[in-house]
Amino acid sequence: MSLELDLNEWDLSLASAIFGAEDVGKAVSQILDADECFSLASSAGMLFGLRLHDGSRVALKALRPRPGLSAGRAVQRALYERGFPCPRPLLGPMRLGNGYAVVDEWVDGEQRDLHEPRRRREAAFLLARLVALAPRPDGLPRALVRTGLFPPPHHPRFDFFRPDGNWIDKAAAGVVELRDGLAEPVVGHSDWGARHFGWVNEQIAVVYDWPDSIALETEEVIVGQASVVFPSTWDLPVEPKAATREESEAFVSEYEEAAGRQLDRPRIEAAQTYLLAYCARCELSDLDGQDGDFQVALRDRLELLGGL
Repeated sequence: MSLELDLNEWDLSLASAIFGAEDVGKAVSQILDADECFSLASSAGMLFGLRLHDGSRVALKALRPRPGLSAGRAVQRALYERGFPCPRPLLGPMRLGNGYAVVDEWVDGEQRDLHEPRRRREAAFLLARLVALAPRPDGLPRALVRTGLFPPPHHPRFDFFRPDGNWIDKAAAGVVELRDGLAEPVVGHSDWGARHFGWVNEQIAVVYDWPDSIALETEEVIVGQASVVFPSTWDLPVEPKAATREESEAFVSEYEEAAGRQLDRPRIEAAQTYLLAYCARCELSDLDGQDGDFQVALRDRLELLGGL
C-alpha cells in the first residue's frame, strides 16, 4: 500500500534526486507501514512525520547519498546516550531509492525567535556542550567536500552558476584558504539554526537535523557558521534570517565562555563570510536576483572590510 503524500514543486525536485523514478509514498511504505504522514518538509533531505498503527509517531528522513552517514549516525546515538537533547535513533541508515533513510523517535518542540539574547546564549552554550560530548568515530569525513569553490547545493533548485552571483563567488574566494586552515577538527553540527531547535518553555528540549548535519571541521568553522545562521527560520516571522554582526560576535563570545577557551577570530571571520556567501548564492535562486537577508549581510560585511 502506498502512503498518500501531498508533494509541492520543491518536494518533487528533491524527491526525484533521492527516489529517482520511484513513487515516493510507495518507497516510504516499504520501510514503515504508517497510517498517516502528518508532517512533510524538504531541505537537504525530505523529512516525513509518520503515525504508525500503534499510534506512535516517528520521523523518517530521506537523504541523497553522501559520505559518513553511518559515522554521523554513531555520533547521534552516542550523544543521545550521553544525555544530549537529540531524538532517539531507531533505524538506519538504510537504502531508499537512490538515497538513504534514517528513522528517529518523533519529539515535539516549538520554534523561538533567537534574536532574543537569552535564547541566543542558550544556543551558544548548547553547541559548546555538543562539541564537548561528541565522539569522533572512524569514517567521519571533513564536512565540506568540494570540487570547486562551493560544495554542491543542498537542494536541486539552487543554481550556483548564475552570472549575477559573481560578486558572491569573489567574496568566498577571498576567505576560503583561511577558512580551510589546517587546525585540529572537532565534531559539531553544521546547520545550527532556529528551525532545528525545539523549545519547551524557554529551554531547548531537542535539536533536530541528524545525521547529515554532523560535521567534522575546525572549531572556528563550526562556531563561525553557527554564529551566522542561529536565528534562521522560515516558519516564524523572524527578521532578519541572518544574524547581525553584533549578534554573531555575541554568539562567539558566549560559546567561548561556555567552552572555556578562545578561538582564532580571523578564522571565525573567514567562516562567517564564506557561509554568508553560500547562503547568498542560494537566495539568488529563491528570490530571482533580489537581495535577501544573507545577501544584505554579505554586502554589509564587504563594505565594512572595504571589499565591495
